Order: sequence, then structure tokens, then C-alpha cells
Amino acid sequence: MRTGTMVRIVAAVALLLTAVRETSAQNQTLAEIAGGVADLSTVVGFLGETGLIGALANESAVYTVFPPINDAFAALEEEDPVVYQRIFGAADFVAHLKNLLTYHVVAGTVVSSSGIMDGMTVTAVNKEELTLGSSNGTVTVSSPSTMEATVVIPDVNASNGVAHVIDTVLTPAFWNTSLTDLINSAPEELSTLVSLVNTTGLLGRLPQGATATILAPNNNAFNALGEEALAFYTDPANVDALVAVLLNHVIVDVVVPAENLVNNTEVETARTTLSVSITDEGVFF
Repeated sequence: MRTGTMVRIVAAVALLLTAVRETSAQNQTLAEIAGGVADLSTVVGFLGETGLIGALANESAVYTVFPPINDAFAALEEEDPVVYQRIFGAADFVAHLKNLLTYHVVAGTVVSSSGIMDGMTVTAVNKEELTLGSSNGTVTVSSPSTMEATVVIPDVNASNGVAHVIDTVLTPAFWNTSLTDLINSAPEELSTLVSLVNTTGLLGRLPQGATATILAPNNNAFNALGEEALAFYTDPANVDALVAVLLNHVIVDVVVPAENLVNNTEVETARTTLSVSITDEGVFF
């Protein structure tokens, strides 16, 4: 983290501590407490935009939350502006934003700082693990893809849980995962697709910096083409024909989560238009 950013965060924490002390009360929900603290306005704003703030206002559930201060978001934007603007500013990345925000929430349990043992893990709402640390009175939170976050204000108690304010935004696994990484880590049932994508250099043929949604055929789908068709498409002499087929499965510059698909609509891939059909059995193109 840059020196200037660290100075800003230290100054912000001093002001934040006063604000939290004035706002915190056990008869207020986590949403009410966070909403009353100016230096948590960035995370509160994103929670509001994504409709997640309502969960933290729910008194029938309990949560442990790790809200980052405003300067933590500013530091993340300085460090990785392209990804930051994409995740926090693009409408079709709302699912990614929800994933990131829920990475800061542990549901169903209240974990106070005194109960944190060094090296203990907890599972966040996005189903990824966080590692907690405690040493010499300092509590930390970390993930595989995040520089360790320090709890700057622990144990902000609310009527539906507890908040530990942190100085760094926790980034889930997707933050440092490219489409190439995703393809190459695909399960065995997608091995044919992985082989063909790598053989053709398909992702390298997309515009630089482009985002994409891939409709990934499994091995059974390719086998259904028959041996003769597979032999044709895997022949190096027919690579252009193979690329054309694969591009039918790539939606360029649009990220389409499954939850956003609508029955009887159409999506445009790199080469064709597909109709969307949603039934009790699943989504079909």
C-alpha cells in the first residue's frame, strides 16, 4: 500500500473511531450503525445499490461483518483501476459486486474479537473462506487474493450482530482470475472445450480488454457431434471453422449471470443470435 494512502487511512481511522462511538448502540441494527458513520458511506452505498443493505437491517438474523472504510476502496481503485471500475461501475457486473460485498459478511454467528484465535477460518456468505488472525492485540482478516486487512475498530455491537471495521477491501477469488485462468481450471467434464480453446487461442482473438460470457459445452455436447465432425474440427487445417463454431458460444463485452437471463428473449454472441428458453429443467439456448 502506498505511503500516502496509509497516511490517509490512519487519519480516517481517528475520525471514524469517534463517529462509531457516537453511533454504536446495541438497540440499532448493523445497517443503522453503518449508515450513521460517514467514513463507511462507500460500502453502505454499494450495499444499497445491490439491495444487500436490507439483510443487515434484519433483526431475525445475526451477522459478523467486516466493513472497509472509505479509504480502503480508494486504495483498491488506485491499485487496480481497470478491474475496480468494471466491478464497481458496470451494471452487468452487479453479481460480481454482490459476491465481493458478501465476502465481508459471515452469517449465523457473532464472532467477537476476544473469540478470534490466530489462524481460525470462517466461511463468508459468498461461500469462500476468510482467515482470521490475532496477535498482540491486533486482529486481522485475510483471503488468498487480498493483502491482509487489519481490524481498526473491533467489536461494534449491534442488535443483530457485530462489526469489525477494516482498513482493506477483501477481494474474492474472481478478482485475480482471468477467463483464461477460469477455462484452464475447468472440471474434467469440460476438457474438450479447454483443449479446443487453447488450440485455437480463442480468447486471444477477442478484442484486448474485452469482457465476455462463455456458454461452455461439456464433453457430452462435443461427443454428440459424432466422430466425423469432431475429426473435422480438430484437424489443424480447419482451425478457422472451429473458431467460428466456438465464437457461437461467446457473448462479447457483456457479462450475463444466469439469474439475469429472461425466458423468450435473445442474446447476441460473437457470430449469431441465440434464443433463451427457461423451463423447470433449466436454461436452454
